[in-house]
Amino acid sequence: MKNNSTAHSVHGGKMIVLALLGVSLLAILVTSFVYRTMHPHITEVVREQPPAQMPQNGAQQGASTEELAHLMALMQEDPNNPDVLKQISDLFIRTKDWERALFFLQKAMVATPSDPQILYMHGIVLFNQDKPEEAAAAFESLLAIEDDASARYNLGIIYKHFLKQPEKAQEHFSALLANDNAEPELKQRAQQELETEHK
Repeated sequence: MKNNSTAHSVHGGKMIVLALLGVSLLAILVTSFVYRTMHPHITEVVREQPPAQMPQNGAQQGASTEELAHLMALMQEDPNNPDVLKQISDLFIRTKDWERALFFLQKAMVATPSDPQILYMHGIVLFNQDKPEEAAAAFESLLAIEDDASARYNLGIIYKHFLKQPEKAQEHFSALLANDNAEPELKQRAQQELETEHK
């Protein structure tokens, strides 16, 4: 009788723990959704690019003085190499040094003005410099070359929350949802933006 009562008590305890976990998970999801709604931000999808050939003993990821020195040496050998300029820009973007990133992006744009990756990075930098109109122009230029889901999402955010043009935002979010190549998470975020009111 006592054993039966103990087992019943343990089972009840497990149910309470599971219920608490469920409530906690729900609270996290709701908090995340509310935060994202209250703090809209563009997405900074990292596009793959061919890495510069690093010395074997210095190979490493992330922004570093050694990486920058290596890229600068490559640029001295070939000042207009767009791949090297993109990698230098990417390094400064990762360290949020927007001024320097913009400087090298502009050099890269002279070399290859229609490079989608450079246009995307240009939009990211301009947005982070509090220049939403110029950032939108950069992303629009990219869309004129290819239908990029991340650029569409960023345009939707910029038009909805920063330029106060909800019709244009809706146009880009809807186009993103119709893009078969768009990531499911990006589609979900676009759908949430369509379902929430303009702030």
